[in-house]
Amino acid sequence: MDKKVELQVLNITNSQAQVGAFAMLLGEVDGERQLPIIIGPAEAQATALYLKGIKTPRPLTHDLFTTSLTVLGVSLIRVLIYKAKDGIFYSYVYLKRDEDIIRIDARTSDAIALAVRADCPILIYESILDRVLKKQMVTRNLWKKNMNRRRAVPLPKHLNKHWSRLLKTRTMNWPLKYAIRSIKEIKINNYYMHVFYTPDIQKTNELPEEEAQHCTRVLRLSIGDEITLTDGKGSFYKAEITAATNKRCLVAIKETIFQKPLWPCHLHIAMAPTKNMDRNEWFAEKATEIGFDELTFLNCRFSERKVIKNERIEKILISAIKQSLKARLPKLNEMTDFNKFINQEFKGQKFIAHCYEGEKPLLKDVLKAGEDALVLIGPEGDFSEGEVEKAIEQGFTPISLGKSRLRTETAALVACHTLNLLNQQ
Repeated sequence: MDKKVELQVLNITNSQAQVGAFAMLLGEVDGERQLPIIIGPAEAQATALYLKGIKTPRPLTHDLFTTSLTVLGVSLIRVLIYKAKDGIFYSYVYLKRDEDIIRIDARTSDAIALAVRADCPILIYESILDRVLKKQMVTRNLWKKNMNRRRAVPLPKHLNKHWSRLLKTRTMNWPLKYAIRSIKEIKINNYYMHVFYTPDIQKTNELPEEEAQHCTRVLRLSIGDEITLTDGKGSFYKAEITAATNKRCLVAIKETIFQKPLWPCHLHIAMAPTKNMDRNEWFAEKATEIGFDELTFLNCRFSERKVIKNERIEKILISAIKQSLKARLPKLNEMTDFNKFINQEFKGQKFIAHCYEGEKPLLKDVLKAGEDALVLIGPEGDFSEGEVEKAIEQGFTPISLGKSRLRTETAALVACHTLNLLNQQ
């Protein structure tokens, strides 16, 4: 008679073999053999939530079925995986009512979801387990051989151990691109693996829809994965995914990490946008990576672009703080008329960079570290002479950014870098 082997659920993660599916790893009780099976997102979520002790506001389908059995005086005594064909596993659930044993055919994913709730054994015929693992080993060896053939260029030394770990994984039927991606997504600075912008994380434990889709559909993260959040207000949050669908992602905050300000003052860049929008976006990205606090686009006399869509720039700023691991999102103001802007009150130092003749010290020579600073950058045709005179009347100091003739976005970036560099703590 074929011997039965008892299994237990070890882990549930996103499947690298099938898009939108999950992999459940079953391990042999009192043994070392492990069996991965592919399950759907609903079954994966139901099982993972129960194993982690997370209670849902309303009963899930498997909870309802388990409760119904209890009310009817029926107990679930075991689950048996009795067949495997073409990667599909077939299972029976065994119910006991009084002295009667009832056998019902069920999907393996559903059967296991019920088994963990009933705390009953999950069994599989040893012949099936051996046959499936042998087949997977053949697939693994073929994949490994193919991967070694494609690795014409040696990996960096710091990635060798991670590659070796991948090659030891039992589910080796992954395509090349997923293995490469797994290597690229190795944790940075211990916990900054994936950073998501969640401005309302103090009010709700759900990621914004766009961030949720990126998390679950693009990165294919799933229940139990750890991620890092930032509210853009000075804090990071170490969190764990508790529920995930294609459009929604719920998290549980495990740790709050306050990031000290990276410079002691408020740094403000006001620039006339370039005609080419790509250059404005490039500046916004790189300036955020370097570090500043506030950005205003100016409508000047010689401006070639009169309209700026803040939504696009805002997305770039968010992406840049995530990439550069900054917990503070720069403030983005609406495009403002030059004359109106310079008549506002500003604390700290005020500078205007222009190309007209006259005494103009370098920004680095007149900037006082530790004080708030605002720098005006003109359009490709520069500020008008009248605009420069008005700015000086309002207390702006004319400055130079060097001997080179710079494009608008380059000049703005030089100013940003100078402000940041001289205020490094």
